This record gives sequence, C-alpha cells and structure tokens, in this order.
Amino acid sequence: MSSKSFGALLVVLTVLGIWLYTREHPNASTPAVGQQSQVSSGSTSPTGSVASAKLTVAHGYVGGEKMGFVQNPRVQKILADTYGLELRSDRRGSVEMVSTEPLDGIDFIWPGSQSQSELYARSGRPV
Repeated sequence: MSSKSFGALLVVLTVLGIWLYTREHPNASTPAVGQQSQVSSGSTSPTGSVASAKLTVAHGYVGGEKMGFVQNPRVQKILADTYGLELRSDRRGSVEMVSTEPLDGIDFIWPGSQSQSELYARSGRPV
C-alpha cells in the first residue's frame, strides 16, 4: 500500500470513528479548552473512555489546514474523555516546522502533508 493510500485510509478511518462516536453520544457535553477532567484516576468507564485526575497536556505545532480539526470541540472531548489528552497547538507552516522551527518544549508536530512528514523523518531532528 502506498503512503498516499495509507494516509487517505487513516483520514477516512479517523472521520468514521468520530462520526460513530458522536452518533452514540449525541448529548455529550463539551469541555472548555484548557479545562481539566476531574474524575478518579486511571480507571476505564464502561464506554471505554479513560478517566483520570488530570489530563496529559501535549504542546505542538499543527499545519493551518488541520487547525479546524484540532480545535473542534468534539475532537477535544474525544481526546480528553477517551485518551486523557489535551492538545495545545500553535499554527505553523509545514516547511518551517519540519526544518527550522525550534522544537524546545514541543511534544508533537503535525505538518500538512505526508511529504513534509517524510522530510522531517529524514532531517535527523529528534522524533
């Protein structure tokens, strides 16, 4: 399977997963950005979501075309409720984030294309 086909499949599966989750949880409340979950530590609820005293916060750079997805309240809720994760992301150009942008204090990057991801992988910068 080519990397383009794999990437397209990954996007389709992600969208499908979000759609299925929202169909099963139509009245789920959406936490405010930066708000932390206050539930008992480390247990898993019957719906499979992770409950933790505090969310793990990940700081990163995201390509502009992905910011709408990352900032979507439903996506934020799924990340918090299911994975105990809160993303704090800044918009950056894909070329800059993979080649010249300082990565001190950055936990992840999400460039806009597979080719930029491959460029980063070959750059010798930390993964």
